[in-house]
Amino acid sequence: MAKERNMTKGKKVTLYNTPIKNAMKKIMWFSIFVGIFIFCFYVSAIFSRNTTETDVIMPFIIALIIHLGIYIYIKYRNRDLRRIEKKLNWFIYSNNLYTEETFERAPDKDGKVKRYKKVIYSVTIFYRIHGGRLYIECAKDGNKKSSNFDNLEDEFTALFGLDLEDVKNGNNYVLYVFTIDKERRLNVTRNGQKQVITENGVADYYANQLGSLTLNSHVEWEYSKLPHALIAGNTGGGKTFFINYLVMEFLKDQAEVFVCDAKMSDLYALKRVMPDKHVASTEGQIAQVMRLANEKMEERYAKYIEGEEFKYGYDYLDHNLSPIVVFFDEIGAFKAIADKKVAEEVNKYMRNIILKGRQMGVFMILSTQQPNADNIPTEIRDMMGLRVSLGNMSKQGYTMIFGDNYDLKTVDGKGHGYYFIDGLGWERPREYFAPFIDKYNVDLLSEIENLVKANGM
Repeated sequence: MAKERNMTKGKKVTLYNTPIKNAMKKIMWFSIFVGIFIFCFYVSAIFSRNTTETDVIMPFIIALIIHLGIYIYIKYRNRDLRRIEKKLNWFIYSNNLYTEETFERAPDKDGKVKRYKKVIYSVTIFYRIHGGRLYIECAKDGNKKSSNFDNLEDEFTALFGLDLEDVKNGNNYVLYVFTIDKERRLNVTRNGQKQVITENGVADYYANQLGSLTLNSHVEWEYSKLPHALIAGNTGGGKTFFINYLVMEFLKDQAEVFVCDAKMSDLYALKRVMPDKHVASTEGQIAQVMRLANEKMEERYAKYIEGEEFKYGYDYLDHNLSPIVVFFDEIGAFKAIADKKVAEEVNKYMRNIILKGRQMGVFMILSTQQPNADNIPTEIRDMMGLRVSLGNMSKQGYTMIFGDNYDLKTVDGKGHGYYFIDGLGWERPREYFAPFIDKYNVDLLSEIENLVKANGM
């Protein structure tokens, strides 16, 4: 069987004695000094005709200064890596993740036997810094001392003082990913501009790529490839503002947006600025919207998949089609008030769009306060490219959203929660701050109305 490749490469840390490695470092630095000295002496000889003691001393001093400068520069440049290596060495030592034995040297001339200790086994840990993240890879080698690498989240978090972003568990390794350059929250200003204020006070502005939406300073949701979203959150968690943000961002992508709000709550206010029949609240209106979105999708399939305009491997972007997005808020409330027959019809359209919509650019954004199996069936949840929870939720709620029993810490503040994007290799949800919209300075309805008019809806 082929050996499983490690997820990342980096510097190696063990407690094995490495006298050869240390000797090679000394030889390397001595060789660098000799090379610099020879170069300085050669340059000095070119400009000096007399060979005196000064002609030797001066190049020696210059070479020594240059050598020390290079040494200090390299040490300073790698200071963060050295700190990490020291911490990992201490971690291995303090947690007894090595085996040491006592050996005896041959008796000296007085017949005394000297004993010394030698490390005969040590766990191996790799580390590196890349892309604003610290990667700690623990090698599994079958030894009992490496068998606990699966459950070191709390220990490594305390050791480095960094937030754990992800854990990947392979057959012969466990990879812990920590955030150094933290994902920064977007601040949405007037005219829908998205910015992040950096540490030096400069504003960085962000724009969407075609077929994707910016979620924070580091992450974009490429909805054209990872379609549909599930958003869950209790009252006051910031769910509605996040949905309004998504509405604006989809409109910037020239999307035709539909909104279903069975509770006639905040999203229903979009009826004031959206085109006729694009915002629904009654069961009949919601069924009509879902039927219309499904018909538009099927028309596209008939033309671009089954018709003469079919091109192998093309999707809606290749055909220059605008996305169609249905926001379905409080789906649980709809199921509670809807007639059984109507509910079944809406559910049929929703499943059809979720199953087939991506290629022809038709997307569903589902949101609920109670993400249970009755409201969001498991097979629907598992097809959501983006899953977001805002505010604190029960363990059962997190399990219903993210599909596993993750140990997620308490969050505080509106718009604070967790998110997971399928297809990016994430092993667990990440902490998330939804874009901040100051309702006292940003008129959401006016912003959305301007975008609707600009799209000619």
